[in-house]
Amino acid sequence: SPLFAPPTTNQRADYSMARSDASQPPPALDLRFGDTVALFTDSLFGYLSASADGEGGSVVSVRSLEHRTAAGIVAEELQVYTRHEYTAQERLQEVLVAHELRVPSDVDRLTPAQRSNLAQAQKAAEDEIRTNGERQLFHTTRPVDFHTPFQLLHVQSRLFVSLDLPPGGAAPHGGTLAVKLAEGGAGTYFSIPPPPPSTAMAPVQGR
Repeated sequence: SPLFAPPTTNQRADYSMARSDASQPPPALDLRFGDTVALFTDSLFGYLSASADGEGGSVVSVRSLEHRTAAGIVAEELQVYTRHEYTAQERLQEVLVAHELRVPSDVDRLTPAQRSNLAQAQKAAEDEIRTNGERQLFHTTRPVDFHTPFQLLHVQSRLFVSLDLPPGGAAPHGGTLAVKLAEGGAGTYFSIPPPPPSTAMAPVQGR
């Protein structure tokens, strides 16, 4: 589904007649890092709406245009983020789970070598988080190119839109995938391929 606000009836006619010329380069995306967008689905004619359920999960649904009001827009707002890295953060989580560290006082029972390993993992995770933030700041207002990985942050919950990928990470062609909110990692990376020659190009607009 394209990232864009639904056009008016007249605009729809204009878009359906717009064809890309095979001799010309594909049109540029009108989308920049930091833009706030909404996901619109043509098949259900509505917007993706999401919220965190307070228990580590999320509720994702499609809000029809008839129910879209100014008060409900916040549930649909997504912000375009650069691709974040999570390797160090996942490694830190593995260390915490391996040593059953649930509260700060649990660190007292670790050996000096284990404490050193934990400290290294913590520093690496902190550095990774800082680098992610610096990358987002650097790219904010810069255009998103075709095939460039990005993430969609659900503004209200501060979680990322994620797809439940099957084993191997390949999405089934024409299949159905579950959409949820997640802190990041696999399933939260998206990219937009350039339109093939002689096909209509749906507009992509940030707001």
